[in-house]
Amino acid sequence: MSSETARPMGAARASGGGVRPEAVRCPSGPSHRVKTVAAAYDDGRSLITVTMRHNVGGVRGRSNGQAYAQTARSAWLAPLALPSPWQRPAIVAGGAAALALFFIVVGLGESPEAAKSGMAFGALLGVVAVIAGLLALAGWHRHQQHGAAYATAAAQWQRAMYCMECDASWVPGDSRLIGRDQELGWVLYRRAKAAEQQQRPR
Repeated sequence: MSSETARPMGAARASGGGVRPEAVRCPSGPSHRVKTVAAAYDDGRSLITVTMRHNVGGVRGRSNGQAYAQTARSAWLAPLALPSPWQRPAIVAGGAAALALFFIVVGLGESPEAAKSGMAFGALLGVVAVIAGLLALAGWHRHQQHGAAYATAAAQWQRAMYCMECDASWVPGDSRLIGRDQELGWVLYRRAKAAEQQQRPR
């Protein structure tokens, strides 16, 4: 039996141990063919080679690269991209601030011309530190506001199933079907966010 046409029992094995067979049966039809959302998503993606021809200053050339092409179904089933980490811009901000301070302090002890150059370079690094710091602060705020819900949605996506007859997905334990008119990743995120808000003390 192939994974593409796996029956509910096969899907139960694919979805990991500890999951009851009935939990991965389509809520709309127990005999429908199902597979994991991850498998359905991967089935519609393919790596293609992209070739770009260019002519710069009379010199012709060609550049090759690779990109993923995906079907409309894979786009609908795609996992939600996690928020960008805030630690990297924080490290950049700290490093730029330290270098800015170093150049300013060293420049003060040099000749007027060297001091002027050091101050200018230090000021430039200071601007970089401020921008990186603002990006880090914004990323930290997003993580605090959305991080837990994103993580829950990502875990739910890994467990989610897809029914080939209904062309819909669902999470075992939740019989609500998610059709093509809704992006799966965002639906799972909104559900996780709503559950998170309900659990907060009033």
